[in-house]
Amino acid sequence: MNTKSFLSGAICAFLSMTLLLPVSVAQGPYSASGSIVSIIRNATDPPLSTLVARENDIQPNQRMMIEQILSLLPAGCEGNIRNFYVRYDNPTDRGLAGKDTVIVSGNVPDNEFRALLVHEILGHVTDLGCLQGTSKNGRSVFTDGKEPIWNNDPSTLFYGISWSSSTQRKSDARSQDFVSGYAYTADPFEDMAESTTFFLLHRDAFQKMTKTNPILAQKFQWIQTYVFPTTPSYARSTYVWHADSIPWDTTKLSYKWIAPAKVALAR
Repeated sequence: MNTKSFLSGAICAFLSMTLLLPVSVAQGPYSASGSIVSIIRNATDPPLSTLVARENDIQPNQRMMIEQILSLLPAGCEGNIRNFYVRYDNPTDRGLAGKDTVIVSGNVPDNEFRALLVHEILGHVTDLGCLQGTSKNGRSVFTDGKEPIWNNDPSTLFYGISWSSSTQRKSDARSQDFVSGYAYTADPFEDMAESTTFFLLHRDAFQKMTKTNPILAQKFQWIQTYVFPTTPSYARSTYVWHADSIPWDTTKLSYKWIAPAKVALAR
């Protein structure tokens, strides 16, 4: 799920709640139902992947998936994540993320959990926490809640494909120009996160769609350039694409993860 004003409010409400409730309260080798596991980092702390590997309250298979997805972030980006939560209390929202905070539900199947990580970490954190512009280039028409997004932020090149502002699609944008209904109905931040998820987990289907849709081809090329310039395909999609329809949510689509147990990439 996206950032902007909704996420800011949702994260603030969640963080306020965790000040009043115990957050790492598992009883046993890994998290019991109803617990919330938190990892809070300072700038001088070890990388999040190291802290996750030490966190026995996160289920072992989920720890491995988190480490794998973190390894796919652009170089230097992992350090932007200061607050990381895995919720086993059946939260209403399966995932939330901002530029330095990630919250995911641990009460979902493995493939869905991995897809949520891709959406929240490789989508939203990369977008808002890693790809940055500078104020000297002026404000773009896009904002992250009340925060400006600068004209030379690479993300604006993606947003501008289908969006005229942070809340308004371009007048000629069609649902077929988006990889999911959620991307189409939400905002440019969700469009990017959904497209990133589809690129990593369903790349063959995405490539097929680009052959007949120049808008999707632009989005595919942007992700390949700015998010995954050297990343091979680590998943085989089992989703059957139909030219006349789009799925609602890319994190719910079926795929087979074919990456090795340890994803080793040159940083």
